[in-house]
Amino acid sequence: MHFFNPGHETAVLVNSGNYTAPANVRVMMNDLSLLPAWYAEPGDWVLTDHPGANEYLNVLPEEIAPAISIISLSSSLQRVQQVPPCIATPWGISPHSLQVFRKLKKEKGLPLTIPEWKTEYYEMTGRYTGHKVIAALCNSVPKIEATLTPWVCKDLTAVKHYMAQLAPPYVIKTPFSSSGRGILWITSAELSGKDITWIVGAINRQGAVSIEQGLNKVVDFAMEFYSDGKGNIIYKGLSVFSTGERGAYSSNILMSQDHLYKHPETYIQRDKLNRIVEELIVQLQVFYGNRYAGYLGVDMMIYEKGEYYLHPCVEINMRYTMGLVAIQVFDKLIAQHSKGMYQVAYFKEKGEAQRFNDKMSNKYPLKVVDGKITAGYLSLCPVEEVTHYIAYIVIE
Repeated sequence: MHFFNPGHETAVLVNSGNYTAPANVRVMMNDLSLLPAWYAEPGDWVLTDHPGANEYLNVLPEEIAPAISIISLSSSLQRVQQVPPCIATPWGISPHSLQVFRKLKKEKGLPLTIPEWKTEYYEMTGRYTGHKVIAALCNSVPKIEATLTPWVCKDLTAVKHYMAQLAPPYVIKTPFSSSGRGILWITSAELSGKDITWIVGAINRQGAVSIEQGLNKVVDFAMEFYSDGKGNIIYKGLSVFSTGERGAYSSNILMSQDHLYKHPETYIQRDKLNRIVEELIVQLQVFYGNRYAGYLGVDMMIYEKGEYYLHPCVEINMRYTMGLVAIQVFDKLIAQHSKGMYQVAYFKEKGEAQRFNDKMSNKYPLKVVDGKITAGYLSLCPVEEVTHYIAYIVIE
């Protein structure tokens, strides 16, 4: 039974089942609550209170409609009795997401198996474990610059000490944040008053910040893995993504794996990428293999510094990721030789998302051949007048 809870890193920081997400995150949770339908396996269930979920599923072309069932907190007793034994599977594991399932089990009597929250997940969810992995990779893989390992700073003095040793720009990050949030870019060798206020505030809220050199990024990509909790790490594929000006996730390219690999391969040889997969599996086994069952996304980049270099571990996301969604959507829905884009977009004004959805549906009509999409536009979640976030694909 899947549950979409974006921004779960902040819920882990709060470390309470009674956590209340910020308003914008709650809006995203509702608008995109049906997103797990596209990475779920046939027979799975999706927890959603979206009033348009059933209607949306019913009007999808039969050849591509996901073979899932939905349940809501307000479902009737008859509906609840149809639910078979399920494993509770949030987008990201946190005390809050597990509390949602416990409440559902208690109030509805659902036959749910709910994972246990482990205290070690706190550090594993934050950026600290990613720092350990990049440090290990610097030692084991040739031509990985040692300066890529961030410093963890518990006060302003430590931040200034780092800045005195390396040239700008710098990137400062809070330990518990993701998708471009909780990041401060500093382009000068000196901190401004505004910078100091941001850093001190972040340290007061989260206990520390990390600092690293800003890089001249050329390509963003990620490698997706699955940990079975028994020591085995399985590589699930490569994803190539784009971010906005502030580093927030924007979109993924939809292509076959062979074509996706050509993006980093333009700058880094395939054998080196394969070596990184092998080394990452070793390190992920050490830090996650026997402690966590679920998906892991390792963000990477190609950057330029006179020549092209690989940053093999910008951060590790201990959860489902949009990159994994893109891989699953392509494999399940898209014709092998087609290509396109998967995007998550935000519309501020009421009705704006619905107008966009109508326009795109008319401009790029969906074409399905032999059960696969060959061209067109498709929103992956219901879009109504009150919708603000939409996840959609456009296939050429």
